Amino acid sequence: MITTRLGDENGLTLVELMVGMVMALVVLAAIYQLFMSSNKIYTVQGKVVEVQQGLRGALDLMAGDIRMAGLDPTGDAGNAGIATATASRIQIRMDYNGSGAVDRDVIYTYNSTSNVLAVNQNDGSGLQPLADDVASFALSYDLTNGTTVSAPPDTGEVRVVSIDACGRISGSYSDEYNSTHCFSESVACRNLGL
Repeated sequence: MITTRLGDENGLTLVELMVGMVMALVVLAAIYQLFMSSNKIYTVQGKVVEVQQGLRGALDLMAGDIRMAGLDPTGDAGNAGIATATASRIQIRMDYNGSGAVDRDVIYTYNSTSNVLAVNQNDGSGLQPLADDVASFALSYDLTNGTTVSAPPDTGEVRVVSIDACGRISGSYSDEYNSTHCFSESVACRNLGL
């Protein structure tokens, strides 16, 4: 049989309680720091992926249209080809459905003020953003005489279009993680100069 006396109770003293609370606060602070750093990394990586996927998708879409510039299966669409070409803008025309008339007229343009790469298709939708957070964008053109220019004097001489685009995250943590992600692609115009 166990008996206890009134003055001999086991328990925590005030000092032990304070030490336990301080240790718990240290553990909680460490957990909070781990959570915050994990959250920052997760947020930044998500933004990096978004920028990279946006640029890759935009370049793939542009490359497909540039590759098909001048498509004219019937030979009746006289203005098919590259209509305008500058370092930040290209207009592509083609007879996509073989009707004998240009039915696809696409303009890709880069706005360096808003850092947006946009597309304007001839479907009446107007200028639509294609990729955001584009830090830099440049088009260059290889001509039939072997020179490379940023604005060809005669768009009928264009044979290869080179696209260079770089993206950078914006918003939270962009000041700490400001690395640039660049992509380049050279696209041969299959239907020009035939």
